[in-house]
Amino acid sequence: MTATNYPARATAACGTTPERYVSACKCGPTCSGFVTSTTTSSSAACSPTPTRGFIYGDFEECGIAPWAAQIPDPAATTVISSPGFTGNKAFEVDFHAPSVSKELGVSARILGQTVIAKPGQLYKLTFATWFDNGDAGFTGVMINNRSGATIDARDFGFGHWHLNQLAWTSTAADFYTTIKYEFIFGETSSVDKLDSITFAHISASCSLPVAVGILPDGEFECGLGAWTVQTPDSAATADVKYGVGNIGSAAFEVDFHTPPVSPQLGVSARIISPALPVTAGTSYYLQFYSFFDNLQAGFIGVMINGNPIYTVDAGDKGVGAYHVNDVTWVAPAGVTAANISFEFLFSPGQSSVDRIDSIIFQAFNP
Repeated sequence: MTATNYPARATAACGTTPERYVSACKCGPTCSGFVTSTTTSSSAACSPTPTRGFIYGDFEECGIAPWAAQIPDPAATTVISSPGFTGNKAFEVDFHAPSVSKELGVSARILGQTVIAKPGQLYKLTFATWFDNGDAGFTGVMINNRSGATIDARDFGFGHWHLNQLAWTSTAADFYTTIKYEFIFGETSSVDKLDSITFAHISASCSLPVAVGILPDGEFECGLGAWTVQTPDSAATADVKYGVGNIGSAAFEVDFHTPPVSPQLGVSARIISPALPVTAGTSYYLQFYSFFDNLQAGFIGVMINGNPIYTVDAGDKGVGAYHVNDVTWVAPAGVTAANISFEFLFSPGQSSVDRIDSIIFQAFNP
């Protein structure tokens, strides 16, 4: 199997040997004979037992443990560096071109310990990536040796952190899971970073403390939870709908039946988060996925504490599929709580369906 529709910037990092990731290269055999770097044994404080969904993928207290690094390419080195996406530390791979001896295109990788899973269940993996330049290759993630995703240096930009969300469904044979990240570089000396890895059953987004991100009910798998819905326009209906989610089954959906009857300053519907604790002067990363069913479906506006900070239009990202939105907000002086509002404004002459899902609100280092 070969990918034929990917740009040169992705495939240029692959070389001529068989590759793992059909999303950017070619499928290859299972690797063996890795050279494993020396790591300290994990202490009880660094066990793989998830805490708030973190399988000690924040690299704060114990360095790399209980993860293990493998470096088949002497042109690559690994280090725990500062700052991270969250906290002070992240896992970093430094690549000094040219490559010496890549293994199936991989210069370095990091493997998590095996943790218990339930067969036939949906899980959510989140992790933050950082690239120092646009030709820094890509980071691939595999779960139980099945390709999950590749994040290219130009997919979401470089020189800043990007949070990635990935759905993974265990098979009937998956009683355990092992997460692996692989770093594939091009012909340019580069720095790639990885941080804030969470892995939890999708239902973890319903409970407190929240295991995936810090926004309660951000996947809507258990209904509205602590969210509040307002529909000032009787031409609109708004609620959680199942079978249409980005990750998992559920999403928040607004159905608009033209013409508008009584919008409030143009707003036909809105959904408001509970008050979330914040620290003044701290940067926060808001990520959500939006869906529009047609190009005339209006737009979604985002407000925090009543102040507008972002809009996404049906024409900005495309229609008929979910697309990611990343927003940065700094808590002003004296502010200790944040209420996030999503407002839905529609075109008067077009019935439309808009959705949001997979919402995360996280303190981070911009």
